[in-house]
Amino acid sequence: LVFTITGTGKIIVAQIASGTWVCVRASCPHAGGTLFWDSGDDEFECGLHHSTFDTTGAVTGGRAVTSVTSYPTTFDGANVVIDLN
Repeated sequence: LVFTITGTGKIIVAQIASGTWVCVRASCPHAGGTLFWDSGDDEFECGLHHSTFDTTGAVTGGRAVTSVTSYPTTFDGANVVIDLN
């Protein structure tokens, strides 16, 4: 899921396991492409130049050299809570 948060910009939230969610900034630091979650490879990928990032936002491949910002998440059984601070 991609959301636009006032003051933060676009973020992407992905479920990586039952009850486990991750959230990163949805803009690739290389050229600003929008990230998507690739569940087959368990990574975020940029649709523009195919840079890839792990669930912590660290670069794992492609042209990007800078990690994407990740945000801590918790799951209370019904809601995903994202700490944007």
